[in-house]
Amino acid sequence: KTGLEQVVAMGHAYVAFATECPLQFEILARFEATDASATVGGSNHGACLAAGARVHALLTAALEAGMSDGSVARSAGSPSTIALSLWAMTHGTIQVASMKRAVLTQQGVTPQALVEQTLRMAALALKRGARCAPWLHACSCSLAVPLWPRRPGPRGRCGQ
Repeated sequence: KTGLEQVVAMGHAYVAFATECPLQFEILARFEATDASATVGGSNHGACLAAGARVHALLTAALEAGMSDGSVARSAGSPSTIALSLWAMTHGTIQVASMKRAVLTQQGVTPQALVEQTLRMAALALKRGARCAPWLHACSCSLAVPLWPRRPGPRGRCGQ
């Protein structure tokens, strides 16, 4: 499998986990991972953080493999940051699909269609990198990455 195929498979696996183990998913959703120092010692909190770090490493490795095999654009960003973004996006989609079904029904969208659309959009963005949304600014200058198209005004050090 290409790196991108591995990433998409991990997204499907996360959705399957949430569907097949809703109680465990809910526990994960409510777990407050706010104390990074908790990884020291043998606490449950530390064990949960360590397990999350292992999953993050797997996703990051798949993204790096995708960048090496050409299935993920290098301009998509830092593999570690992308992995966190994919987790946040997929997690949020799962929660909307399970907890906002009335809204989805009103819009004529099934939970499965919402999940599939999210994963397709993520795969497209990873394939195309910065080309898929030219208004996103992903250089290392001091300008924060805007979420919406830029308005005329000051630019970062790179002039973009």
